[in-house]
Amino acid sequence: MIEHSVHLGPDSRLLGIVSEPDAEAARDSAPTTLLLNAGLVHRVGPNRLNVNIGRDLASRGFKSARFDMSGIGDSNRPADEMPYVEQSVADVVDAMDSFSAMHGDERFVIIGLCTGAYNALEAAVADDRVVGAVLIDGYAYPTLRFTVTHQTKRLLQGWRWARFIKRKLGLLEIAKKKQPDDMLVFEPEDLTKAEFDDRIVGLTRRGVHVHFVYTGFGPQSYNYEGQLFDAFPHFDRELVTVKFIPGATHTFTLPTHRDEVVQSIADWFTTSFGSREPATNGAGGS
Repeated sequence: MIEHSVHLGPDSRLLGIVSEPDAEAARDSAPTTLLLNAGLVHRVGPNRLNVNIGRDLASRGFKSARFDMSGIGDSNRPADEMPYVEQSVADVVDAMDSFSAMHGDERFVIIGLCTGAYNALEAAVADDRVVGAVLIDGYAYPTLRFTVTHQTKRLLQGWRWARFIKRKLGLLEIAKKKQPDDMLVFEPEDLTKAEFDDRIVGLTRRGVHVHFVYTGFGPQSYNYEGQLFDAFPHFDRELVTVKFIPGATHTFTLPTHRDEVVQSIADWFTTSFGSREPATNGAGGS
């Protein structure tokens, strides 16, 4: 594996690190993977998750790049900045344009966690060069089974009953949370269930492979493996897959959970895009 820095975009403001497979292992026509920021987290990802994913893919013959979006990490802000979501999509498109110009890459996979998943979905919808997306702890929609499981778990938690009784007896005051004035928070645009449905169905009609990863402690409402397909039973299961890691935190704090999500992405990537033989003439390098 070889890693090197790269400047992306028409004004070279986006800084990234490319993980390239060795020449003999490189797959000449496999898509290039773009790993996005998770909110304001530097391009390495929470607990270096993007580094682990990118290097693992390179070891399997797939090129990837983790890069900072505009104004995050080591990337500069553009001269004419757009609203956050629009700017994020523009950054991804600029990155794809740069790889197309430098290496002739025309097929891409986008991977994002949390806010990165929201941005990855919008970029995939916006550009036909995207052939795959991995959305980690992105949008999720509750089902009847989710609600029953969630409420049952709450009812069995003794500390909730103790707090409820103390509050009723006037022994406990619930402090109102204050939002610091200087905290920068990215709130994703809420997608209705129908809007989300339209996006995923539209992608699969284009032949795009979409892999969802959910943790048991993410910000969205997901608590069992089959929830996505219960909510959207018509999704094409040849193109849409799900991995649920119930014990994992949203930022994959434990190494075992990071290994699990990396392996899940590797298996999905190899199944979806790994049928081509590795190049023997050095194709796919830098």
